[in-house]
Amino acid sequence: MHKTVLCKLKIQESDKSRIQATFSDYKIAWQYVSDHVYRTKCRNRLKTHNETYQIVRKLIPKLSSALVQEARNDAIAKSKSSRKHNLKIAPKLKNISIRFDKRTCSVKGNMISFAANEGKRIKAELESFPFLDKHRCFKNLAPLIFNKNGQYWVALT
Repeated sequence: MHKTVLCKLKIQESDKSRIQATFSDYKIAWQYVSDHVYRTKCRNRLKTHNETYQIVRKLIPKLSSALVQEARNDAIAKSKSSRKHNLKIAPKLKNISIRFDKRTCSVKGNMISFAANEGKRIKAELESFPFLDKHRCFKNLAPLIFNKNGQYWVALT
């Protein structure tokens, strides 16, 4: 049985602007792919990758390749779920959250390191609390980082 643990991130002030820029670039990439998928009705990952990857990389050169791919996969997944609702316009990303993978994120002890713009990583401290200490055996499958009321959080599985 997997448990998901939510933790606040203690991010240095100098890194907050970098993470915000990463989130906004991710949103632009996500929206471009979402509009493309809605326009072409193609939800195949390989075809969508071939049609959008180079364009998004030229549009947002600071965003890492892995995050471009994650934005594509997330946009396709959301378009598949929205297909049931017969939307008249392409889905929009309101609350930005980025699901990282083993290539783009690592957790060691109370520190988390994840990819950001310009190929650099951001290191943040996990705010410790008893439940996190009790369930320290989680596997870092795909941590989700999001912003809630100006505070960054991570969902660890």
